[in-house]
Amino acid sequence: MLDGSYAGYLDAYTGCGESLNEIITIAGVPSSEEYMLVIVMQTSPDEVGKQAQERILLTSAVDEAALPGG
Repeated sequence: MLDGSYAGYLDAYTGCGESLNEIITIAGVPSSEEYMLVIVMQTSPDEVGKQAQERILLTSAVDEAALPGG
């Protein structure tokens, strides 16, 4: 995801509610523009939450062969 294979938008909300959780929304398309990938994640505002966000972003991948028509 963070390797430049998608172009799109990221929106972050921090300090949500009493828990102060963070909500990250990402929408991106590959260069082929054949589909849109949307990721919404809610994590804690601590180091564990930051590590989870990074791991999700670094390891997200789409199996294009599994898509309808793929």
